[in-house]
Amino acid sequence: MSVRRLGWLGSGLVVVGLALMAVGSVVGPGASIGGQQPWPPAAGLGPGGMMGPGGMMGPGGMMGPGGMMGAGSAPTAPAGTSVRMAGSLFEPATLTVAPGATVRWFNDDALPHTVTAADSTWDSGNLAPGAAFERGFVLSGTYPYLCRYHPGMTGTIVVAAP
Repeated sequence: MSVRRLGWLGSGLVVVGLALMAVGSVVGPGASIGGQQPWPPAAGLGPGGMMGPGGMMGPGGMMGPGGMMGAGSAPTAPAGTSVRMAGSLFEPATLTVAPGATVRWFNDDALPHTVTAADSTWDSGNLAPGAAFERGFVLSGTYPYLCRYHPGMTGTIVVAAP
């Protein structure tokens, strides 16, 4: 008798599973149900997501170049006017450029970061892994900046004539 009950229970579970799959295929991935957004976001597998550039599996991520399983650093930040974010550090910590130069920051880390002026006059907003931010520096001076998410992550742009 218990085998027969298990058969009915198993059949019932199969029917419920098929019904849920049918509803999921009609609603589709990334759809809002009852006003709530899906989790994880559908963008999680695209560029900037876990599997994209800078994500866990991409360059700068845990498994890519510069990560736990990769060798060397990710080649996304060209030398001279670029700053690389990796290992919760700005590299180089101090960058000297000529007046009028544009500096570009590359997030080659597996974590999101910001590039925020120490005096809060400018801010990149959230930079997901693989994202970049650029800002021009016209006037000579020293411009300290930080990551709002990681208090020890600081850097300085020095703008000086060559």
